[in-house]
Amino acid sequence: MKEIKKVVFDETQAKKVFKKVSSLWLQKRDVFANLNLAQLKMPAIKNRQQKANFIFALILAERGPIFSENVIDWFTRLWQTKPELFDPQKVAKMTPGQIQRAFVRVGIINSLTNNFLFKNFFLYWKHNFQLLDKSFGGNVLNIFKGHQGNLSALAKEIGLGVSSDSFLGIQIKLFAYFTAILQEENLIKYFPCPIPTDFHRLRLLLATEIIDLSEFEKPYRDQPRVRQVNLWYTHNDQVSAWSERFLFKNDFSHLIVGPALWHFSRQRCKAALQGFSQKNSQTKEGQAICLTCPLAKFCKWVVPSGPFYNGTGSLLVRYKRK
Repeated sequence: MKEIKKVVFDETQAKKVFKKVSSLWLQKRDVFANLNLAQLKMPAIKNRQQKANFIFALILAERGPIFSENVIDWFTRLWQTKPELFDPQKVAKMTPGQIQRAFVRVGIINSLTNNFLFKNFFLYWKHNFQLLDKSFGGNVLNIFKGHQGNLSALAKEIGLGVSSDSFLGIQIKLFAYFTAILQEENLIKYFPCPIPTDFHRLRLLLATEIIDLSEFEKPYRDQPRVRQVNLWYTHNDQVSAWSERFLFKNDFSHLIVGPALWHFSRQRCKAALQGFSQKNSQTKEGQAICLTCPLAKFCKWVVPSGPFYNGTGSLLVRYKRK
């Protein structure tokens, strides 16, 4: 029987890094000094059910090289002009084609359909809202009603990612992100959740050697010192399961560690020119920003965003910092 490769975790390093980013976050220091959370730009929806259903739709577009701020702007426009698209009972009576035409009228269609990750987007929208109408009374908050335990248990309970009768286009990464927003908005109670395994969080976990993906890596473009790995659900699921257990066991909040890692990567690492290429990331300006970084003593690798966002949205590349 073929042995399943595993992600390796350094929990001693994780404690140090998570403690540091949590402290910076709570004290509003460094990149968190003037933080502008994307979800604060969401439309003011007073009805709890409508607000939760809006967030549920929102996460379906949070994938690959799509900026969260753009998604919120697009969907706010959609909510203001086509609110029926967020009503499960009404969507259940629509076809995917009708949903797509509504997006066209609002003028946001090309932003989604130009990306291969959105191939079945409108089919998923129809299926997921129809499922909400049929199984949860049209209210996404009912998914969490009476739930005891962690998010992984709930995902398993509803068959997420393994059953075609469950929600489509939503893996544990997006489900964790969705749940965290609901908790931040006080729409559901707090319970343990994983860190959503998007590029930015994985970048910091990999750069600081909290996770070791060397079992899955190979040379990048025939450069032995530059390593690459194509991310699949196998990697993400392992990181999600570990982070959920680790955070709970060590009394870290996913509502702090998760967004802190995300914003830190987007602001700090991007400023160090890691957002472009191997060449740009090694300039004097980029190196200087890295040297003054509060995570500098933990960070061993450069993980540029270019290979990830310019490709299939699954390629992680790393090479040693100078």
